[in-house]
Amino acid sequence: MTRLIGTFVRASRPRAVPAEPAGLTGREREILVLIARGRSTPEIAADLAVSPSTVKNHVTSLFAKIGVRDRAQAVIVAYEAALVQPGE
Repeated sequence: MTRLIGTFVRASRPRAVPAEPAGLTGREREILVLIARGRSTPEIAADLAVSPSTVKNHVTSLFAKIGVRDRAQAVIVAYEAALVQPGE
């Protein structure tokens, strides 16, 4: 999956995505990175010592701020913004 995403990110046309998505809180950025690394909501909740519903609230806010509909699109944004690199 990581190689596939890496190929897609390299092959896609450049988009106007900032180096870091603007307006994210530190927690939203942290959750975006964890989503890009393939973590599930329960795993993120355990890592951050918060409830799954808190993670879901952050994810909803995060998706609205970066303008995506689902986790797959969020992963692409994270890679394009260089928040994660293939193979991490």
